[in-house]
Amino acid sequence: MHFLAIELSKVGIDLKEVRIVRDYKPAIISAVRTLSASFDFVFTS
Repeated sequence: MHFLAIELSKVGIDLKEVRIVRDYKPAIISAVRTLSASFDFVFTS
């Protein structure tokens, strides 16, 4: 996550939150929906 934060910062995007979600589809969907309501960009990996 540190690498992504540095690279995003270089292009003017400040990382506001990191969330670790287990590899379980409903949990991923819930996290993405929640974060999408609060942020313009949501990155997953």
